[in-house]
Amino acid sequence: MPAGVPHAETPIDLRTPYGMIVLMNHAAGCMLLRGWADESRRIQSDDFLQSPLPTRAFRFLEEVSNQHRLPKSLQRGFSTGLVTAFLASVLTGLNTDAAQQESSATPLVAEVERIIRVEISRQDMTVGTLAARLGCSPDHLTRRFRAEKGMALNSWITGERIALASSLLERAEHNVAEVGWACGYTSPSYFISVFRKHTGMTPLQWRREGDSLNGRRRTR
Repeated sequence: MPAGVPHAETPIDLRTPYGMIVLMNHAAGCMLLRGWADESRRIQSDDFLQSPLPTRAFRFLEEVSNQHRLPKSLQRGFSTGLVTAFLASVLTGLNTDAAQQESSATPLVAEVERIIRVEISRQDMTVGTLAARLGCSPDHLTRRFRAEKGMALNSWITGERIALASSLLERAEHNVAEVGWACGYTSPSYFISVFRKHTGMTPLQWRREGDSLNGRRRTR
């Protein structure tokens, strides 16, 4: 639902239980809202989770409205990729607080980790853009990150993207291009190259290996 548009949700089939979850965007982040019907079929609602997700995550959904500018053959993949990118950002953000509690990183490094995990789908994520947002120089951010994490910031970003891609590839409904888009790669060929470099397999080979392993587990 685009921002600022009035709306109301009403159950159509009142013979069955009614329930829904709405993810709402607001200035400070987002809110998960649960709606249900009581015994008299009146609609009730209650918010049960607040999260300081960046509002830019919702821009993926706003971009879906631009699908009409593309040939019909590309519209479905375009929309699916953006929705997947949005969900990946939201799910990562919802798990960020727990990850930060377990981290002993300084505020600077903890914040750059949070930004990367929440906005992993952004293609323009570089040391320079991250440093500008955090109010420090790229050299300072690079030194602090390596000192605390023991690796280069760019390598850590790539590792997070490959980890997310590996997880998304387990779901057959996402093709390779859509997974690459959700992980910050606009070029499928480049995504395949990076994925193979880090895993020793192409994305399709990784998926087949996972399907084969799951099949063996089911036959036991």
